[in-house]
Amino acid sequence: MPLTRYYILENDTTTAGGIVQTTTNPTIFNISGKKQSCIGDDVWCPACQSMGKIVPTGPRLSFSLGGAMPALNDDLCLCKCNPPPKLVHSQTSFKEIIDDNRLAQYQKAREQYRQSKLQNNFANTQANDDELPKFTVHFRRDDNYQGRYGFDWLRDEYVYDVGGEQSQISIAEQGTLISAFIKQYTTYQNKPVSVIDEFASIRADYIPAWLNIPTELKNYHTTT
Repeated sequence: MPLTRYYILENDTTTAGGIVQTTTNPTIFNISGKKQSCIGDDVWCPACQSMGKIVPTGPRLSFSLGGAMPALNDDLCLCKCNPPPKLVHSQTSFKEIIDDNRLAQYQKAREQYRQSKLQNNFANTQANDDELPKFTVHFRRDDNYQGRYGFDWLRDEYVYDVGGEQSQISIAEQGTLISAFIKQYTTYQNKPVSVIDEFASIRADYIPAWLNIPTELKNYHTTT
């Protein structure tokens, strides 16, 4: 069954109440008096009090606005929220219809990417135990992130919807897993990063990338 996705406009919202703030659209193309939004646009998120960026997720047509990729409903706002909020469309007139053939191609390509990534990660791990899959890791102090201490971290596959992982683990489940980790971190507030290897991973396919963060950086806001 074909999939319909709608274009996002300036001032559209997210599932967390965020508002699309700016546009990188290099062309002047208005829909109902609003500029069409693109991947990379800013989104103000009141839920986490931060400015996020629109990142693509899911199948889409090969279409660009002067080289910029249009934002679609269900694309993600990459802010401090875990899980990342989804974009919500305000209009239904302008859309992309992804037919069954293109959907099948997308699923096949995603599965091939997942298999290739798993094979590469396995080969890299065998060659060098210190090499890990790519993560988005954010270390925070207890006084600069809503009073909570610990880490935000997501596999790249989860953030950008590549490799087929999102077909197995929902956004809600990701948030539950991360919340469980954050709850555990509070008991380690006064301990150095080097002792956090005591944690047992909730899921076998999660590798604790923060173990590579040097102890001397434990009091700094760091992104890797």
